[in-house]
Amino acid sequence: MRSRGKPSAGKKSAPVLPAPSPHAGADILGAACLLFLGAALFLAPLTASRFEPVTTRSMQLLILVALGAYALRQRQAGRAAEVMTADWLLLAFLGWALLSIIPSVYKHATLAEFANLASYTAAFWLLTRLASRPAVFAGMAACLLAAGGTASMAGLREYGLSGDPTWRAFSTFFNPNLFAAFLITLLPFALACLLSARSPMAAFGSGLAAFLMGAALMATGSRAGVGFGLFGVTLAGLGALLRRPALPRSSWMRLLIVLALLCLISPRVARPFTERIASTTTTQAHSGSFRLLTWQATLDMVKSRPILGTGLGTYGSVFPQYARSGYTGMAHNSYLQYASETGLPGLLLFLAFLLALARHALLPLLRPTFSPRWPDIPEDASFACYDARLLGWGLAGGAFAAAGHNLIDYGWYLFGSAMSFWAVLGLLVSLTASPEPLSGVKRKVFTALAACFTLTFALGTIPAWLTAMNASRAETALKSGNLLAAEEAYRAAVRLDPWDASYQRSLAQVLSARAAQTGSSADREEALLRFRKAVALQPTDAVHRYGLGKAMAQAGSVPEAIKAFTEALRYNPHSTPVMLELARAHEASGQKPQALSAYRRLADQEQSDFETVKAIPELVDTRYAEANLALARDAAARSDRAEAAARYRAALGTLERYQKLLKSSPTAAADREQGKTEAAERMLEEAKRGLAGLR
Repeated sequence: MRSRGKPSAGKKSAPVLPAPSPHAGADILGAACLLFLGAALFLAPLTASRFEPVTTRSMQLLILVALGAYALRQRQAGRAAEVMTADWLLLAFLGWALLSIIPSVYKHATLAEFANLASYTAAFWLLTRLASRPAVFAGMAACLLAAGGTASMAGLREYGLSGDPTWRAFSTFFNPNLFAAFLITLLPFALACLLSARSPMAAFGSGLAAFLMGAALMATGSRAGVGFGLFGVTLAGLGALLRRPALPRSSWMRLLIVLALLCLISPRVARPFTERIASTTTTQAHSGSFRLLTWQATLDMVKSRPILGTGLGTYGSVFPQYARSGYTGMAHNSYLQYASETGLPGLLLFLAFLLALARHALLPLLRPTFSPRWPDIPEDASFACYDARLLGWGLAGGAFAAAGHNLIDYGWYLFGSAMSFWAVLGLLVSLTASPEPLSGVKRKVFTALAACFTLTFALGTIPAWLTAMNASRAETALKSGNLLAAEEAYRAAVRLDPWDASYQRSLAQVLSARAAQTGSSADREEALLRFRKAVALQPTDAVHRYGLGKAMAQAGSVPEAIKAFTEALRYNPHSTPVMLELARAHEASGQKPQALSAYRRLADQEQSDFETVKAIPELVDTRYAEANLALARDAAARSDRAEAAARYRAALGTLERYQKLLKSSPTAAADREQGKTEAAERMLEEAKRGLAGLR
C-alpha cells in the first residue's frame, strides 16, 4: 500500500486534479441563464418602457439567450419537460395570437408584438422552473425590487427638479399611468418581503424599495394606480394578518416605520394625486369620458372581426376608422385590445390561462397547511429571509392589482411593465404550483409547440434588433442634419427588414427632403416608390398615404396628391394634418369650393368629441385656427361680416390657448425648432387684424 505521508525528498508528487463533473457544462449554462434573466428583469423597466425599438429588442435578446441556455442545460441534464394545465392554455393563446397573422392588416406589427409576448412567456416559464430554489428566488426578487427602487428614485428626482408641485412623475416610462402600473405590480411584494425579512439587510433593502415605490406612486398622480395599488396591498395585508403563527412584533414595527415615513413625505409628493382627486368632476372629467368612448369604438372593432381580430399588434393601425374621441394608439383596456386584435377566442384563451394560473397558485395559499415548493430556509442562511406564504400573498396582491389596472389602461402592452407582471406571476407559481413531468405523445407535442414558438421568436428578434440599431443611427444623423448618413442607415434597415413600413416611409422622407434641396428627380421618384411600398405593407395606416400625398404635391402631381389625401381620410377620417393638406391641394389646383369644404370639415371638428374628449385635453392643434382663418378670409371677401367675425374669434381663441400652453409646455422647444410657434404668431396677428378690420 502506498504511504499517505509526505513524498520522499528525491521524488516530485504528481498534482492531484479533481475529477471533471459530468454536470459542469450544465452548471455554467444554468448560471448564464440566471444572469441574462436577472439582467432583463432589472433593465426592462429602466430602459424598455417608452416604446423604443432598440431597447425593447435588446431586452428580447437577453430573454432569448436565457431561454437558449436553459434549453441546452435541460438537454445536457436529460430532464423531461414539466408542465401545468396553465402551460397548455398559454401555448394555445400564443398559437392563436400567432394565427392572427393570417388576417392581420399589418403582418410586421403582428410579428413584433408576438416577439414581446414570447419574451414575457419565456421569462414567466423560466421563473416557474428556476425560482423554486430559494437562492434563485431571492436573486430574481432582488432584481425586481432593485428595478422598482431605481425607477422610483428617478421619478422622485424628476418630480423634485420640475419645480411644479402638480407635475406628474414619468420616470423611465412613457407616461405617469404606466409608471403607476409598474409600481403597483411590485409594491405589495416589497411590503411582503419587508414583513417576512429575517435579516437586517433584507429588511432594509425591501423597506427602502417599498418606501421609494410608495412615494413615487403618489407622485404619478394616477388615481386608478393608487386605488388598485391599495387593493393589492390590502390583499397582501390580509395574508399577513391571517398568518399562523402570527408575525413577530418586529415585522409590524418595520411596516409602521415605512408607513410613518410615507406619511411624513406625502405633503411633498402627493400633490399631483390630491389635485387630480379634487378636480375629478371638473377639469379631470375628460378622462372617464375619453375611456368610455374609446371602449365603445373598440367594441365596434371586435364586432367587425370577432374570430381572428385585426392581427396582434395592429390596434393603432385600425382604430382611427372607429374612433369616437381623440386619437389613441391603445385601447386603455388590455382585455378589449386582445379581443380586437386576436378575436374573442384569443381573449377567452388568455382569461382561461389566468384562471388556471389562479387555481394553481392561490389554492395552496388558502390551505391551512401551506407547503411551498422549496423547504423552510434556515435562520442563519445569508440570503434566506422570507416567509413563503406571506411572499405568495404579496405576489398575488401585485398580480391582482395589475390585472385590475389593465381594465382601464394598457400596462401589458408596454415591455417594462408587462415584463414585471409576468415575472411576478412566475415567482408566484414557483412558490406554490408543482409542474408534472411529461412523457410520450404529450411530451413530443409540447416540445414541438415550444420549439416552434421559440424559433419564431428568434427569427423575429435578431434581425429586428439589427434593424432597430440602424434606424437609431439614422435618427441621430437626422438630428445633426446629415441626410446622407441618415439615408445610408435607413437603407441598411430596409435591407435587413423590408417588411417594416415605418422604415420605408422614413427612407422616403429623407429622399424627399434631399430632393427638395437638390431638385434631384431620381430621389423624388425613389421617394414615391418607397411611400407606395409603405402603403402596400400597411394599407390601413393613413400616415403613409399622407406622406405619399405630400411627396406627390412636391413633385407637382396635385391631382394624385388629392387622391392620396382622400384615401388617407378613409382610414383616418379625423386626421387634422391630412384634412389641412387636402384643403391646400384643392386650393393649389384652383378648386375653391372643394378647398372651402375641406377647411369647413376641419374647422367644425374642433367642436366635436374627437377634439373635446381626448387623452390630454391641454394640447392645442393650431390647424383648426388655420382652417378658420381661411374661412374667415372667404367670408370677408363675400362681405359676410358675421361669419368672418365668428371665424376670426374661433381662430383667435385657439391660438391664445396655444400661446398659454407654450409657457408651461415641455414640448415648446421642439415646437420652436419645427417653426410651429412662428407660424402660430403670424396667424395670431392675422386674426387680430381681421377682427379689427371688421369693427
